Amino acid sequence: MLSFLQQALTSLLSFLAGLWAGTYLQDRDTRRRHLGIVRALRAEISRIRREAGLDRPELIPISIFGATPLLPKPGSWVEALLADIASTAPEVVTEYLELDRCLDNLSATDKMKDATETNLREKRAVLERAEEAVDSQPLEKLSETLPAVFKADLDVERAQHSQELGGFVAETGVRQARVALEALERTLATLESELAAGLTTHLPWRRR
Repeated sequence: MLSFLQQALTSLLSFLAGLWAGTYLQDRDTRRRHLGIVRALRAEISRIRREAGLDRPELIPISIFGATPLLPKPGSWVEALLADIASTAPEVVTEYLELDRCLDNLSATDKMKDATETNLREKRAVLERAEEAVDSQPLEKLSETLPAVFKADLDVERAQHSQELGGFVAETGVRQARVALEALERTLATLESELAAGLTTHLPWRRR
């Protein structure tokens, strides 16, 4: 009877040891793979921050021959990495999607800001031509030219209001994109620290 119990206990301990070793090796492989993913995602964030100009106090749009460049987006390869790491760190996926949304909004607000600035320049040019027409006309014809000046001046005032609103919206888009980037950076930095420090242990249950 004692021999049977010893055999059963030995078998149980062997099973548990094998289970521990198997899960440890699996978790170690997962940690190493996810650590590489986290570092790749952090490098991608640095690229986005640099190319979007979000490492500066405010967004400075760059125009080449009147064409505004597109803001950077996460690379297509990021999707596969997010699908892999989602099993242990779903918050990374959530925050990357939020960043993607903020970059879309920033692109739209940046274009709107450019459009309002262009409209303001055009309205000011119209007002300038109207004022020149008044200056070149005799006094008896002022009644014919002044209405155009009044209308152009009102158009400039409205365009200036739109331009100010466009600038405010663009600045808001910059702040939101910067907040999303910083939140994702903090999450990835914490995750990298946890993964790098625990390569000799099992994954925490919260990451299984």
